[in-house]
Amino acid sequence: MAAAGGFVTLNSPATEAIRCETGDMDMGRESRWEKDAMTVEIGFALASAAVLAGAVFAVVFGLTFVLGLTGLAAKGMVKGGAFLGVVGGVWRVVWVLSRFDAQRRQGR
Repeated sequence: MAAAGGFVTLNSPATEAIRCETGDMDMGRESRWEKDAMTVEIGFALASAAVLAGAVFAVVFGLTFVLGLTGLAAKGMVKGGAFLGVVGGVWRVVWVLSRFDAQRRQGR
């Protein structure tokens, strides 16, 4: 333990290991621009996923009326449409964010 400028610093193997793992405070941090770009991309991924999920559900729901289904068949189509909408939305989020990450790693 050493006092430096009124602060107590610990020089132990554990703190040295933490310093080695984390590096300097500025290394590995994103700039403000990169953080904003990530926020925008996440928002775009979620918004486009919601639109895709809604469109898929609307198509399946519309098919229920066009085909004149009632009862259990209609319920099954609506549940299937909801499931496909969720799957499509999740796929869209993963696809958009993985594409963004690949472009970010390439430095674009």
